Amino acid sequence: MRQRNRASHHSPLTAGKHAGGRSNASAQIDWVLMDGLFECYLDWKEACSELAERYACWQRAEIGELAAAFGAYDAALDAEEDAAATYQELFARTCATLN
Repeated sequence: MRQRNRASHHSPLTAGKHAGGRSNASAQIDWVLMDGLFECYLDWKEACSELAERYACWQRAEIGELAAAFGAYDAALDAEEDAAATYQELFARTCATLN
């Protein structure tokens, strides 16, 4: 995935939480949480691109390469699903803090 060059990068799923797991929801936008959401979105888009590339490789694969190409596609599919689930979870939490 992408390299993050932030010295103090927080995990997107823990961003915006205080000790004890309480959210710091307020009238203000939690920019750390929003930054984490955007990072998750970019990770998901990257996983989508990788998935499309692995699918294309599988479609172009020769008979002797089909199993390996499918394995790479299947792994990319799992990675995309994981990235989508992470993004969805943080998106829902972000929306909840804005209500």
